[in-house]
Amino acid sequence: MQFNLNKILIIFQWVLIFAIPYLNTDPSALFGLSSNIILLLMASICSMWVNLYVKNPFLEFFNTFFFIFFIFRIPFLLDVTFSSDLNIRPFAPENTEFLVNLLILHYLSIVGSILIFNPTFKSSTVVRNFVMGKRDFRNILLFVLIIVFLNFFKSLLFFDIHGLNFSSFTAIFFTIFSNQNVLAVFMLSIFFATKENIRSNNILISLILVVSFFEIIYTGSKSSLLHLILIFYMAYLLKYRTFQFPLKYLYVFFALIPLIFITFLLGKLMRWVHMQDDLANNFEAKLASILNFDLINILDPVTYRIGYLDFYLEKISNEIYHPYISLNYYFKAFIDKITPGFDVYGVPFASRAVYNVREGASEVLNSELITVFAESHLIFGSFSVFFYLFIAYLLQQILKFNRFNSFASILFNYFVLFSFYWWLTGSGLDMVTALVIYQAIFILFVIMYLKYFKSSNIYHKERYGNKSGN
Repeated sequence: MQFNLNKILIIFQWVLIFAIPYLNTDPSALFGLSSNIILLLMASICSMWVNLYVKNPFLEFFNTFFFIFFIFRIPFLLDVTFSSDLNIRPFAPENTEFLVNLLILHYLSIVGSILIFNPTFKSSTVVRNFVMGKRDFRNILLFVLIIVFLNFFKSLLFFDIHGLNFSSFTAIFFTIFSNQNVLAVFMLSIFFATKENIRSNNILISLILVVSFFEIIYTGSKSSLLHLILIFYMAYLLKYRTFQFPLKYLYVFFALIPLIFITFLLGKLMRWVHMQDDLANNFEAKLASILNFDLINILDPVTYRIGYLDFYLEKISNEIYHPYISLNYYFKAFIDKITPGFDVYGVPFASRAVYNVREGASEVLNSELITVFAESHLIFGSFSVFFYLFIAYLLQQILKFNRFNSFASILFNYFVLFSFYWWLTGSGLDMVTALVIYQAIFILFVIMYLKYFKSSNIYHKERYGNKSGN
């Protein structure tokens, strides 16, 4: 029995529509906006329903992203028990109705842009039937293991939560060859490998997982397991263009939920351990708060982290952020981040400047999400629709450059889809552009690495060569 993710999310939103009149009773930020919220939900349902027939992977990804970070946040915003920036930061509630309606327009503009240009992956049949060869699979695992060990020793010997103690060259190197990037390649190779290949390399795979786990926990990362789930979801879209899954996947996901919470809490604890000045006075109280496992204490920090709807409303409403959300500031921050060894303007990424202007300068490298909708509205205003059309057209044209076969083609498509994801997060166009460049270098390096070892998966003379890759 196969389940379709689109259909499940549509059903959930219909349930939410009927529940909204009963939920929207507290004096929350969305109080009195039931009709606007229902209109937002209907827009999302229509987009998902259309994609049941269109099956565009970018539209499916966008709809899923919007559901998790915007739609799913609505019930928690309606309950004042849960934390929200809208309750503790300067916010003009009289503008909320306009901003929710504006969000609907922005959402539908991106949906329409994707439908007009229909960016999608070529040769899906070839990719669907592709099986990674033994030699390529082992070469990828060896490469991943080396980079994972490098990152582990870097973290163990030099990690500082207040910032990297490296030159710009070294910092750029570890940004390119980050655990996040190599684990993505690792997950993609696992997804397209045979069970026999996985069994014959179980020692290498176990080493990668163990070393990565300790590096993730030590550095205080709170979302690494979610990142691996994201890569798995992307791999599924790369192969099938839509996410239909058997019942066993649902069991696995629910089994992972406790582990997701555990890694989140362990990451939070390790971050406090690294912040030694704060640790001495507050460690016992903070540890007690972690061990207090009531449902609100568990759900509150997690739902707050995915509260992009809060971020959207607050970023547009609060004018203190606006000087940093501009093309002029983005240009300065971007130039500083791609010039190794020196800064020209001496300004941080916009997402970090936005955090600093509200919380004050911090020694810890914190950042604040802007959201793609708030950013586009503040920079382009009424012309945002043309910017969205440009993004969809750009995706369509970039995908035409994919002249690779098999695993190289998969890596290229993953790079485009993950770049799309980075843009949707709303980290600021300055950060997104820099990270996309760094990841492009990384993906190109992996492709050249496989080609150097004369991989039978890359650059066949015939258009569709040996699908087994052996």
